[in-house]
Amino acid sequence: MKCPKDKVDMSPMTMLSTVIDICPLCNGCWLDKNELQRITRSRKNALEVQLQKKRKTENRCPRCRGVLHEGAHQSIEDLMLDECEKCGGIWLDRGELPRLLSSPQ
Repeated sequence: MKCPKDKVDMSPMTMLSTVIDICPLCNGCWLDKNELQRITRSRKNALEVQLQKKRKTENRCPRCRGVLHEGAHQSIEDLMLDECEKCGGIWLDRGELPRLLSSPQ
């Protein structure tokens, strides 16, 4: 699978028994649909992403090649994430996954 930003092969990484894909250049990561819920299932409420004010980007989904849409996270307004409306995966730029995981959502 290729990074939607750098177009290089991403490397698999296991996080809490869930395999996610990491770009070796930009350190962004791809989460397939429901992978965020799997890696946060030990929380009281597993995290979900619902983007607000979405707009199309030029980037393509590394899983299905659909167009990625960027939008503000529903409860962290200055956190902009990319989502594939076709397959439901999400792209997180470097540093966005730790920020999302540390949110009190």
